[in-house]
Amino acid sequence: MTFRPNIVYPPGVLDCRGSDRSRVLGDALTHPGLVVIAGPRGSGKTAMVRAAGVPLLAARALAPLRHRAGLPLARAIRTAIPVDDVALAAEAVRIRLGGRALLVEDVQHADAYTLAVLASVAPAVPIVVTLRTPSPLADRLRAVSRLWLDTPPPSAAVGSSVRTLVGMPVAARTALAALGLLGRPAAAGLLGPGVDWLLHAGLAEQEADGIAPRPADLAELAAGVLAPAERRALHRRLGAALTDGVEAARHLLAAGSPAAAAAKAEAAAEAAETPRERAAALLVAVTADPALALRAAAACGSAGLAGEALRLLSGPVTNGPTTRVAAAALRAAALVDLGHPDDAAAELRAVDADVPAVPPAVASLHAVASIRAAVATDPQVACTLADFAVAAASADAPPALLAAHATALRAAGREDWESAGRAALDAAAAAGDRVAERLAGAALVAGLRDLGRVGEAGDLAAELAEAAAADGAYSAELQFRADALWAGLHADGALDEALRSAGALLDRTVPADARALLVATLALARADTGALPAARGLLERAGPVAADRTVRWVAAETSWLAGEAEAARDAADALAGSDMPARLALLTARWARRDTNEDVTEPLPRAGALGRTGVGPAAVTIAAWDAGGSALAAAATAWKGVMVREQVRCLLGAGLAGSVDCLLAAEEVAADTGLTTLLGRVRWALEAQGIHRRPPPPVELTASEREVLALVGAGLSTPRIAARLGLTRAEVEARVRSAMAALGARTRTEAALRAAGG
Repeated sequence: MTFRPNIVYPPGVLDCRGSDRSRVLGDALTHPGLVVIAGPRGSGKTAMVRAAGVPLLAARALAPLRHRAGLPLARAIRTAIPVDDVALAAEAVRIRLGGRALLVEDVQHADAYTLAVLASVAPAVPIVVTLRTPSPLADRLRAVSRLWLDTPPPSAAVGSSVRTLVGMPVAARTALAALGLLGRPAAAGLLGPGVDWLLHAGLAEQEADGIAPRPADLAELAAGVLAPAERRALHRRLGAALTDGVEAARHLLAAGSPAAAAAKAEAAAEAAETPRERAAALLVAVTADPALALRAAAACGSAGLAGEALRLLSGPVTNGPTTRVAAAALRAAALVDLGHPDDAAAELRAVDADVPAVPPAVASLHAVASIRAAVATDPQVACTLADFAVAAASADAPPALLAAHATALRAAGREDWESAGRAALDAAAAAGDRVAERLAGAALVAGLRDLGRVGEAGDLAAELAEAAAADGAYSAELQFRADALWAGLHADGALDEALRSAGALLDRTVPADARALLVATLALARADTGALPAARGLLERAGPVAADRTVRWVAAETSWLAGEAEAARDAADALAGSDMPARLALLTARWARRDTNEDVTEPLPRAGALGRTGVGPAAVTIAAWDAGGSALAAAATAWKGVMVREQVRCLLGAGLAGSVDCLLAAEEVAADTGLTTLLGRVRWALEAQGIHRRPPPPVELTASEREVLALVGAGLSTPRIAARLGLTRAEVEARVRSAMAALGARTRTEAALRAAGG
C-alpha cells in the first residue's frame, strides 16, 4: 500500500509486514506529522524505524532525567534548546533537523515540555516516536498522530533475553540492571565490575556518553526482574554515587529514602545557576518532603512556572497566618502571570485579616501581589496600595516592592514614576534580584517609549535583553529585544535591522505584547521601505495583536502611506487616548485630512490627547499645523533623534508650505535612512517645484541574487529564505548584501523593489 499524507491511519489499519511496513513507514517519514510505533518491550519498535532507511536525528527519553525539561530534544539536535518557550524550542528543532526526521524513543518517559514541543513542531517536520504499551499516554498520542503502527508481542525474543540474563555472571547482570534503572549511558565506574564482561560479550558498547547496553531492552528487562529488595539497594547505591543531585534524589526516592532524597534535591537547588534549575530541583524535593511546597512554589514563580506554583499550592493551607498569607501571595502572583488579576485579588482578600500578624517579608510579598493585581484593573488603587506599602517598609523596602510601586505609578500616569523606576532598578541590580530588575526595567522602557524618549528606551531595553538572555529568561529577553528594535527603527532609522531581526523573531512564538510590537515594527519598516503589499499582508494576518494600540496606529499610517487617506483618517480618529500611539494617530489624521482637502486647523478631536503636559514633538507638530504649516520646520527639529520618519514628514510639510530648502533636507534624510515611500512623496513635491531626479542606471544581478531578493520582497525572513533555497543563513545574507551594494540600496526591501523594477 502507499502512504497518503493527509490520512490519519487508525491502529491496526496497516497489517503489512516486513519490507512493506518499512516502505510505508519510510514514505510517512518524508511528510510532516507524527508517527507512533507502539508495542510492548522488546517488540522491535526502534529496529522498524531504522529499517525504513530515513535520515534521522534520534534520542531516547529517560525516566530518571524527566526533571530536565526538553532533554530528549536537546540530545537529538545536539544543542541546548530554550526551556521557557514551546514554539521557540519547536523552531530550534525544525531548523536543526534540516530535512531529516526526528526519532524520540520511549516517549512514555518524556517530560511534559518535550511532549508540548513535539506537538508544536509536528505539523512542520516528520516525527516518529516509539511508545511502550500499555501506556496512559497512548490515547493522547493517538489523537494527534498521522500514522499509528502496532508491533506484535515479542514472546520468543523475551524468552531468549531471559535465557541470556540467566547465563550471566551476577556482577554483569547487576551492571546491566543499573543501566536499565538509569535509562541512559553511564560511566563504567558507576556500574560496577561486571562492565568488562558485558563489553566482551557484545551486550554493551562504549559510546561518547558512556557505556550503553545492546540491546537497550535487555537492560530494562534486567532491571525489571530484580527482586524488590535488590532493586531498592541498587537505587540506593546509584543515589549515593550520582553527581547530579536531582537524578540522585529520584533514585533515593525509589529506594524508599525520602529524607536523603529531599536533602540531595535541596542541595541541588542551592547550587543551581538559574531560577529554572532551582525550581526543577525543588519540584523533586517537594515530592520527598511536602513541607517544602512553599519554597518550591516561590522558586517556580521566579522561574516563570506559574502553573506549577498553582499546582503546588492547590490544597487548603491552615497551619498559621504566615503560611496562609505566603501561600495566598504566591497563588495570586501566579494568577496575575496567567492573566487572572480578579482571581488574584480574591485570593489576597481572603487572608487580609492575617496580614497584620505576619513578618515584614511576608507582608511585603502580599503587598507586591496586591499591587500587581490592582495594576491590571485600577491603577489608582494600585498606587494607593504601593504608596502605603513602601512608606511602611521605609528603608527596608525590598526591590520587588519598589518595582511594583514603579509599575503602578507609571500605569496611573504619576509624575514620579521615572525616579521610582530607576530607584527600583538600581536596588534590584544591587540585590541580584533579576525578577524585580526585569519588572522595574519593563516599566521604565514602556514609560520612556510612551514619552517619546525612544533612544533612552532602546538603550535600556538592549541592556535588559542581554541580562535576560544570560538568565535564560527567554520571554523577557524577546520582549526587551522587541522594544529595542522599535526604538532603533524610530530614533536611528534602523530600517534594515528592523526588517531582518523583527522578521526572524516573528518566526518564533513570543509573548503577546512582544509580538504586537514586532508586528508593528516590521509592518511599519516594510511600509516605509516601499513594500506596502507585504506590510498590509502582515497586518491582515496579525490575529489577536491587531487590537494592540501600536499596531492599530501602524495600520492607519500604512493606509496613509498607500494613498488611502480616508481610511487612514477614520482609523486614526478611532484611536482615542493620551499615549504615544494616540498622539501619533493625531499626526496621521492631520496628514490624511490634508490629502482629502479637509480643514487641518480644526480643534483637537479629544481632550488630553497630547498627554498630561501637552508638550513634546507631537504637541509642537500639532501647533505647527494649527499655524498653517509654516512652522513645521521647527517641528522637524523637535523630532530629530526621536522619530526620523516624523522629522522627514515635518520637513515635507514645511516644503509643501513653500520651503524648497526643507524639501531638499527631507530628501537627504529620507534617502540616507531608506524611507523609500516618504522619499517618493518628497520627490513628487520637488518635481512640482521643477526639480527632477534621474533614475539610476539598470544593474545586472546574478540569478541567485535575484531569487533571494524576490523572496525578500515577498516578506520572507532570512531563516525562511535559507530553508526555501537550501542555503545557510550566512549565504542568504551575503547575497542580500551583494545585491544592496550593486543597487545602491539602503535596505534589503529597497533592493528587492529595485530588482523588481519598482
